[in-house]
Amino acid sequence: MNYTTITEENIEKVAMLYMNHYNQHSGGCWTYEKAYKRIHQMVTMEDSLCLMQEDDNDIPTGLVIGFLESYDDFTFYYLDEILIFGEYQNKGYGRLLLQEVEQRVRERGAQMIELVCPDDAHHMHFYGGFGMAEATNLKLMKKRL
Repeated sequence: MNYTTITEENIEKVAMLYMNHYNQHSGGCWTYEKAYKRIHQMVTMEDSLCLMQEDDNDIPTGLVIGFLESYDDFTFYYLDEILIFGEYQNKGYGRLLLQEVEQRVRERGAQMIELVCPDDAHHMHFYGGFGMAEATNLKLMKKRL
């Protein structure tokens, strides 16, 4: 596997892959402009860690976007999104990508990885298998505007 940092120089490629994946595999209605904006916001954030995963033939298999955040003397990595492209799902690519992220954020001083994910068996199995546990003292709050 090869891991390339997503930068402003390669956002166009990433945005196209992102848009195509969600429109073809998840019934999304992403436009290139919206996909570009989403990726650009994360890539240009201070202390971001956004990676593209490619196989040994330089074919993109997935990506991750997130950022490091410090609070007092504690640093964590907020994993905003991990995405394995359609035909590469359920083949171990997600595990490899998450292992790469963990190694890189440890090197940058993070003591924890946090994320919000759907509450379903598939996601609980994947993240639980990586040693992640459900937060017991947190609630996701939201308000529709």
